[in-house]
Amino acid sequence: EYFLKRQTKQVKRFGMADDGELDDDELDFLSRRGGRAYKSGRGRDDDDARRAARRALAHVWSKTERMNCERALLSFGFGRWSRIKEAAQGGTKLRSEEEISQFGLAFLCLCTGVPVASVGFVSGVDDGASGAADDDLEPADERPSAASAAEREGIAAAREVLREMGVAVPSLTRAQEEELEPLVSAGGAEYAERVHKLGASLLQRLLALKRLSDAIERHPSPFDTFEAPPAPGGVGRHPAVSWTPRDDALLLLGVYKHGFRAYEEVRDDPELPFSCLAGYAPLPPPLPQPSASGDGAGPTPQHADFD
Repeated sequence: EYFLKRQTKQVKRFGMADDGELDDDELDFLSRRGGRAYKSGRGRDDDDARRAARRALAHVWSKTERMNCERALLSFGFGRWSRIKEAAQGGTKLRSEEEISQFGLAFLCLCTGVPVASVGFVSGVDDGASGAADDDLEPADERPSAASAAEREGIAAAREVLREMGVAVPSLTRAQEEELEPLVSAGGAEYAERVHKLGASLLQRLLALKRLSDAIERHPSPFDTFEAPPAPGGVGRHPAVSWTPRDDALLLLGVYKHGFRAYEEVRDDPELPFSCLAGYAPLPPPLPQPSASGDGAGPTPQHADFD
């Protein structure tokens, strides 16, 4: 034969490992770095475990997400999940409406002293005839139960609010508890304590907003036909301020549209022509802000001379 196949020869460098000499730590490192080395069984299991942990943590709400959702819930009321999601700040906007409605249920339970799994349990307080079987519940001595007198009084007052409305104390099944617990578990003990103490006032706000939304949503064109209930004695009206029953209706429509305590948004809404604002010039647009780079765009802010 005229041509002979050239025989390859591998030169082993100092420190090189022979075939099969790579240990599991090196294989795992290469797999994480995107190397071409194959993944060991343990490496694949570790990756699966990390992915599962990330999925589990994604379901757990942070304290910030929870407070943003609570704030929006107390602004728009129970049942208006799409509006609550729109008004929420930060990562809460990325949550689904179903998750937000689940938080609403968990929040209602904590207001009335119904524990959400291990969060919010108070010994000596009826858990609202929970649907969970007794065998599924943790023993009483294993569930955190320390509660102050203020917490117990708050829970009792919140349940009295429900009784006056003819509404039963909510109850949760074991499956519901497991589903709702990640929404309130971050700092759960401190959060439950605060909600227990304020439960009655929080419930009264939610019930008032629910009544308002139900009354407004009965009207096909609420801005044209909605009328506010009479306010005996002109509650909250100053005699020097022009105010009519129509303004009462506009105020309630503004609360429905912009949320509770959104005073400036209600005042500046052109769809809400309050009689007390008639004849006043509209607010000027905000002044342009100077650029951060200092390139001269925008006016230079003037500083007052206090000398």
